[in-house]
Amino acid sequence: MKKYWLLLILALLLVTALPAGAQDPNATISWPTPAYVLNGQVEITGTANVPNMTGYFLEYRLLPDDLSEPGEDVVWFPATLFSAAPVLNSTLGVWDTTIIADGLYELRLTVSLMDGSFIYHVVKPLRIENAAAEIPAVVTPGGIGPGVITPGGIGPGVTMPSVATPDSGAAGAAGISAAQIVFVSRRDGNPEIYAMNTGAGSVSRLTNDTAGDYAPAWSPDGTQIVFQSQRGGNDDIYIMNADGSFVSNLTNNPAWDTGPAWSPDGMQIAFASYRDGNGEIYLMNSDGSSVTRLTNSPTDDFAPTWAPDGTQIAYFTETASGSDIAVIDIASGEARVLTSGGVNYDPAWSPDGAQIAYVAEIDGQADIFLIDPNGGSPRNLTNHFANDITPAWSADGSQIVFASDRNTVLDLFLIDASGGNVRNLAAYSAMDWAPAWKP
Repeated sequence: MKKYWLLLILALLLVTALPAGAQDPNATISWPTPAYVLNGQVEITGTANVPNMTGYFLEYRLLPDDLSEPGEDVVWFPATLFSAAPVLNSTLGVWDTTIIADGLYELRLTVSLMDGSFIYHVVKPLRIENAAAEIPAVVTPGGIGPGVITPGGIGPGVTMPSVATPDSGAAGAAGISAAQIVFVSRRDGNPEIYAMNTGAGSVSRLTNDTAGDYAPAWSPDGTQIVFQSQRGGNDDIYIMNADGSFVSNLTNNPAWDTGPAWSPDGMQIAFASYRDGNGEIYLMNSDGSSVTRLTNSPTDDFAPTWAPDGTQIAYFTETASGSDIAVIDIASGEARVLTSGGVNYDPAWSPDGAQIAYVAEIDGQADIFLIDPNGGSPRNLTNHFANDITPAWSADGSQIVFASDRNTVLDLFLIDASGGNVRNLAAYSAMDWAPAWKP
């Protein structure tokens, strides 16, 4: 107990002695304050209201007992899901401290901006003290860095349901039909692109760069993958072979380029870009040539997805109070809005062209909905108290793969397109999201 109070006193001295550094008053954690003792479900309050903000999330990592700076191999773990809604002196999220081991931690607010940069606000040290019962230690698949043993396997002390991981062949054993899915994961620290063979239950890393790699999408013939990366200093659109070889930059533009989608005939790639001042949907040839702007909206447009006949593109467009799903005819440039109000994003067009899957946030909960591209009433497909995001269709249109935090951290799940039969595709200790099903 004497050591505990000594650490808190030392922490307060460190906090008051260190220079404050540049802080953006529009990106702050107001509570908890440094050297606070926390337990249970902790409501984190503050502000995330930065101009040109795309969203924010909270994350945490373990501090050494001597309160020195953690090494580069100490991974940040998500405390909350990504949120696009601005917050002003209110609740940023709820941190469930009961699922991590007692100890000293730092908490970070990460705000992402439209130009691909980030703003951080860190509060440390914070002591978690739930006095939880001791849990037998197990080695997680892949660990949290080389040779790390954690109680339960999701960062320090997090327990998971007893679901086998894809690395152990669980997907094949669970009766999931063989397929290849690429997705984004932080299982090796920073966001990288991985490929999963659901039949064999194997996972392999395709990219390996110190910068973040995001938003993978298959070419129609399944031989190449287009993706978004920050490896050139800002977000550009890159292309690589399906095995991760021969990576090349397609856009190489100082503006933020994001969310690529390959046309059904393989000739073009749609993406969102800020090269004309705000977020618009652009088209380019699959070799990066002949870039043309498709949308021309006063607000931001993101996340294009092609109709299977190649004549239309669905996307989400920001509104004064949120965002809506819209469809634009490529030949005429005429656009129509499918949803009405609220926060709607991440559209994905079904292979038969009859439905668009997308995410809608209702009362702070994200679910996957289906809607007719010609309009009509949307249908809630997942309807779960957790957050379900980034839907992607199977090649035959019978299933949808998506990311969900129903196991605390974002994992990949499958659901029948008709609804029901939900199963965990990848239970892992790090965030997995943005899946794309091989054609």
